[in-house]
Amino acid sequence: MPCERAPTSPLSPGMLPKRRRPDSGADSVRISKLCDYPVRGWAVEGPSLAAMAQVVGEAALVMQKHNMPHNVLIADCGSRVFIFPQCYAEKQARGEVPEHLLDIGVNPAVWEISGHMVLKRREDYENFTEASAWELLAAVSLTEQELDDAARLVFGGQQGPS
Repeated sequence: MPCERAPTSPLSPGMLPKRRRPDSGADSVRISKLCDYPVRGWAVEGPSLAAMAQVVGEAALVMQKHNMPHNVLIADCGSRVFIFPQCYAEKQARGEVPEHLLDIGVNPAVWEISGHMVLKRREDYENFTEASAWELLAAVSLTEQELDDAARLVFGGQQGPS
């Protein structure tokens, strides 16, 4: 279940990154959506650490500016970076997270979102299944439409809400 094993698909043309400085190498960075994974997010891969750092750094700044909670996982010796915009706290505040998930006592962050479960209670450990993990992680995830909107904002250079 680690996110590193999830298949990816390229972002659609309307979400492609804006042009960057020609000398940065950032235009050759590939940004893909995770597929068949319970938390929607992006995989960033590129020709160099510097090029990827520019793209991921810009993305983080945009998400911070727009108060978009997110988690980042650097994987494969830095050759891939996973970005997970998330909405768990928002859903909790609106009462949309089922009580049985709240009872687990796990506030999913990068470790859990990337597929590594840390459970606090013995009963959860003994009864937790892959389906349980997917349900917990789905509570963190944006909808497909929200992720597409976020991609246009974060990578496409749109202004979005301030």
